[in-house]
Amino acid sequence: MMRSPDAVADVVKTVRTASFYRPAHELIYNAVLELYANGDPTDPISDSRRIVRMLITGA
Repeated sequence: MMRSPDAVADVVKTVRTASFYRPAHELIYNAVLELYANGDPTDPISDSRRIVRMLITGA
């Protein structure tokens, strides 16, 4: 999903937040979904920035 933004549209059809065992993976998935929903790039740099913001603000 980080390498191909088009993959997000395909993955979101089958993978849910509850699909992840580790909370860290759920956090990454949510960050990618948020970026994609806002029309932002879903590359590793954008993802990591969004994750840091989520951890700092709690949202």
